[in-house]
Amino acid sequence: MPAAIGIQTAEKFTTFGDLLRYLRRRAGLTQLALSYHVGYSDAQISRLEQNLRLPDLRTIEERFVPALGINNEPQVITHLLDLAANVKCEGAPVMELCPNKGLSTFDESDADLFVGREALTAKLTDRVLSLSAGYEAGSERFLAIIGSSGCGKSSLVRAGLLPALRWNKNSSNWLIHVITPTAHPLESLAMSLTQDASSVDVTLTMMDDLKRDPRSLSIYINRILQTTGAPFLLLFIDQFEELFALCRSEEERSMFIDNLFTGAAWEDGRTIVVITLRADFYAACAGYPRLRQGLARNQEYIGAMSDEELHRVI
Repeated sequence: MPAAIGIQTAEKFTTFGDLLRYLRRRAGLTQLALSYHVGYSDAQISRLEQNLRLPDLRTIEERFVPALGINNEPQVITHLLDLAANVKCEGAPVMELCPNKGLSTFDESDADLFVGREALTAKLTDRVLSLSAGYEAGSERFLAIIGSSGCGKSSLVRAGLLPALRWNKNSSNWLIHVITPTAHPLESLAMSLTQDASSVDVTLTMMDDLKRDPRSLSIYINRILQTTGAPFLLLFIDQFEELFALCRSEEERSMFIDNLFTGAAWEDGRTIVVITLRADFYAACAGYPRLRQGLARNQEYIGAMSDEELHRVI
């Protein structure tokens, strides 16, 4: 039985078919295997996942929910049924399924449309999983994905790496938080990690702690993991260059970096940090020793797609 996914993950999917496909894969089921459980043909399952068939709400609730292993997640069930109710008409593909995203970033819900980077996705998945395998003194659980503007770094992680980790049995129960630094990186970090808190005061308190002590992120994440029972928390910081382009406070920038690397290098910690960084901001990292050393040890420099990858995309 897969670990609970939580409503925050489920709400990233905006169509019934996309969420159904995600839940099926999380449960380790092929379309054929799911068809056996629910009494549909595998062709009917395929059409449901493409939003080409109207879902029967009663069947979804009575047969699909148990088969997908989400009986104990009422919020996820509600979201699944709401999306099912919003499938308008049989035989009409929805606009969200257009495979051409233009200049937009591919996200987790676009994983099945993200083609051409399979080999690189597998390589990055192995690298991230290796960070959880053991701790070496003087190292950190950190990976930087670097490339030129527009080469697809964000899509690679959001639609490639993160879904691969969620579907992998060794990392399916990790917690994953995705942020961009914005002009106030400590606020962005605190808001993400306290999104389930019932009070704004919790977020404000964490922001103050992050500003004062670089150990604060580690302490807070370890507390989250003890509460949830998850083995690791992966913190993905997209567009890391915003730290230099938007943030005007050197003190806040330095404390953000110190908190990240204290957490990633904590011997008994369970924080994994992955960033994407535009190559033209590489030099800006040189003034921060821990960041510079982390980049020197743990980076994947990606380029444009090869001819073979482009043929797959087309």
